[in-house]
Amino acid sequence: MQSKTHCRPVDADEIPYIVIPDNGSARIGRRRFASLTKIRMGDFGVVVANDKVIPVIVADIGPTNKIGEGSAALLSRLAKEGQAHTLAEGVRYIVFPGTSLTREVNADKLALEIGKKIELYERLLLP
Repeated sequence: MQSKTHCRPVDADEIPYIVIPDNGSARIGRRRFASLTKIRMGDFGVVVANDKVIPVIVADIGPTNKIGEGSAALLSRLAKEGQAHTLAEGVRYIVFPGTSLTREVNADKLALEIGKKIELYERLLLP
């Protein structure tokens, strides 16, 4: 008998998270999207908008061909007034593939890898 992995739902009002498309895009399917991006459920990242950088986790699968969905908690943290609302432009999603917590990843290794990726991103932003 095979054991199944069960995930608990993430509270969208409390946890800032992003959504990845269920079937990739019209040109590529889910497996190809995952193969090309290496992004998986549970990976960590940041969302940058309104001069804010919000840590996120990939915690849901959404509609095909739609990248950019986020939880109510994410939208609240990004909003200038603190009220959740859709942001039409100026949003950057940075996901760190391979950072989901697995048995092979410990907190120290994860912190080191995320630190390296953030340093790289900051260097890319410098004029």
